[in-house]
Amino acid sequence: MVYLDIISGFLGAGKTTFTNKLLEFYMASGEKPIYIVNEYGEAGLDAQILKHEGFEAVEMTNGCICCTLKGEMVRTVAKIMQTYHPTRIVFEPSGVFMFESFFDILKNPALAGQCEIGNIVTVIDAAHYKSSRLVFGNFIYDQIQSAPVLFISKLDTLPENYDLSEIVCDVKNINQQATILTDGYDGLTPAVMKKLFLQKSAVHDSCCTCDACSDAKHLPEHTHDHACCSHEHHHHHEHHHDRECCGEDHEHMHHEKLDVCTLVLQRDFTQETLDAFFEDIRNGVFGQLVRVKGILYLNGKAQLLNATFDEITIKPYPCFETTAMTFIGKNLNDEAINANEPIYDLSGR
Repeated sequence: MVYLDIISGFLGAGKTTFTNKLLEFYMASGEKPIYIVNEYGEAGLDAQILKHEGFEAVEMTNGCICCTLKGEMVRTVAKIMQTYHPTRIVFEPSGVFMFESFFDILKNPALAGQCEIGNIVTVIDAAHYKSSRLVFGNFIYDQIQSAPVLFISKLDTLPENYDLSEIVCDVKNINQQATILTDGYDGLTPAVMKKLFLQKSAVHDSCCTCDACSDAKHLPEHTHDHACCSHEHHHHHEHHHDRECCGEDHEHMHHEKLDVCTLVLQRDFTQETLDAFFEDIRNGVFGQLVRVKGILYLNGKAQLLNATFDEITIKPYPCFETTAMTFIGKNLNDEAINANEPIYDLSGR
């Protein structure tokens, strides 16, 4: 039996970093893991990053697993099992992944009896949890509700002595049974990883309400007392959609909220033009951006760009195939994104 782990989380939450840690642990434990990533857009970067780290990785781009690429996911998993004979498949879905329509993939005759859900983790970006929840609560709620393990990321970007209790309390109101990890990557010790991830997650069977676990019972010891804190609790039940209430395609409806544009770059930024590019990202010139990720040249050297809301980081990237960038958000300005060279004429600034 091959266990399929799911590492979910909203766009830019840090799923790939967490996945890297999990793959390292599996390999050190004698497992044979294979990584599948479903990126939202055409520029497949996460698979390149993990391959560079020495892992077997397969990318699925320009579509979403839980709707348009369901059949492709079945074929990919079946081929991986035949080709690599893994003990684990670690699947990182797109940041707008919805669990409710995914679990039946493993019921497909091509996979039945060979592959089942192992561990489910949702990575939560502490720095942008509030803003992303307010705008994209549908995705956030579904991913938190469906995961037995919740990992709080981006702790190093928070102010000193930042109080996580409001986020933790809010998350517990969504998923009372989940184990919540708040110690960052330093807390992912071998002992913690072994306890949570080395075997098939018993916690998943105990708390998940998906079709695959419909007869499961909840674990009473994880029940959250709403009197634990004084924070206002935000319930997200209004995001649930009744499949029978309208004739719309339910699975595609969730993904129409975000636009995506992938740009192949043939430009070499200077520090001045790069700073201007960052300024335009923050100021909404390209639209209401949630995520920008890609490879660009800065003074002739490849760099990995990660932008989540207003947080922008860039670092040298020695392994790349195409200098491309994916923009994800609302009301994207395709004309500005696809502007001809040079990107910026700074004479007017």
